[in-house]
Amino acid sequence: MVEMKRVLAELMGTAWLLYFGIGAHAGDKLSAAFAWGAAYMTVYWLYGSDSNPAVTIAHILNGDMEAVQGIIDIVAQAAGAVLGCTLLLLTVHDTAWEDFASATNKVNHDPVGFHNEHAFIGEALVTFFIVTAIFEIKSNANCSPAAVGLAYFLATWFLFPIDGCSVNPVRSFAPAVVGSLHGSHDDSVSDTDRFWTAHWIYWIGPITGAIISAVWRKLTGDSSADQADAEAPTAADEVEGELGKV
Repeated sequence: MVEMKRVLAELMGTAWLLYFGIGAHAGDKLSAAFAWGAAYMTVYWLYGSDSNPAVTIAHILNGDMEAVQGIIDIVAQAAGAVLGCTLLLLTVHDTAWEDFASATNKVNHDPVGFHNEHAFIGEALVTFFIVTAIFEIKSNANCSPAAVGLAYFLATWFLFPIDGCSVNPVRSFAPAVVGSLHGSHDDSVSDTDRFWTAHWIYWIGPITGAIISAVWRKLTGDSSADQADAEAPTAADEVEGELGKV
């Protein structure tokens, strides 16, 4: 049974995530980290949404949700991301939008000297960290939504100088789609080169990290459940307590 409330939460949560995440930062890694961290924290607090296909895939593999629900959630995330980018395009002027969109999908080859393999490894490892953190956060009722924001803050702080930091396929997909449909004022670079070059990194990297995280979760189990089991009184403890009362 598909939960439409969850689907709508993914749609709206991801729309606001892209709108504020892309639009709020000034192009440096500190402002980008704050913008994305705050955006992820807020949409998670408001909607409880993953807003990230990599996280949803990890939940499917971990058995937290049915595959059909997960696939529909991912479609909603992609649609919401495109909606958020469209709303941002309607809010800011064309030149600003092009700068925002192109910076989201760009491996910094020059002058920093990063290569596609650096970006791929970084996307996979950092997504592994994020998904592992989210598993722990969601399994612990005492965790604040701020923990989700902090995980994405660290991810963006580290990866932004390398490839703009995606760790979320629709975060890269939507700006490329809207940017291509809208077109660019810079005729010296084709829209394909501007928005779609090495785009595979922003899909394969995060999904690889999510799969590894799901496997790690299967191997290590739920730490909060283990802690609860350790704290729960055993039958022997109960018997000993009853004898103590006699």
